Amino acid sequence: GSEEIAFANGSYLGISATQSDSGHGDTLDVPGLDEIFAHDDPEVDQGFTPPMATRPEPQKWLLSTAGHRRSFYLKGKREAGRAAVAADSGEGIAYFEWSADWDPGQPEPDVYDRRLWWFIMPALGHTQTEKAIAGILTDMGPRAFRRALYNLDDDEDDGTPSPLDPEAGGRQQARGATMTG
Repeated sequence: GSEEIAFANGSYLGISATQSDSGHGDTLDVPGLDEIFAHDDPEVDQGFTPPMATRPEPQKWLLSTAGHRRSFYLKGKREAGRAAVAADSGEGIAYFEWSADWDPGQPEPDVYDRRLWWFIMPALGHTQTEKAIAGILTDMGPRAFRRALYNLDDDEDDGTPSPLDPEAGGRQQARGATMTG
């Protein structure tokens, strides 16, 4: 539970769990949360954001491939990031997204189109090859490939009960986050 690498300059690189009670007590300059699609509520911020307030120039890095219908945290952060890009204020949020730009009213991008891979996979040709990507497609199948490599949400019903209460009408509770619709 206390794995870390300490450097001679006093800084360290450590691992922390990503629950709402994680990260408290640490002084955090650059926490990085990976695969945030797996979080279904924003409580993870409660453990990492407050300790950053004591640092002069903190950055919180949120990394993920696309999500599924329960990826409320990712979808909220993605919406905020896209809004920050549109506002172009020059401060606050740096947002980067690599995905198959797809409008849900249009046909889905072809996962077998290798030309498209070059536009949406920045590592292709550097740390990944077409052969490796084709192998992933064969192994995962088109649906999982769309989410994992095209970075398109998979909002199809997977049989898992939704955390939203359909009986609640316009106000629905999702594990601590109130959503209106």
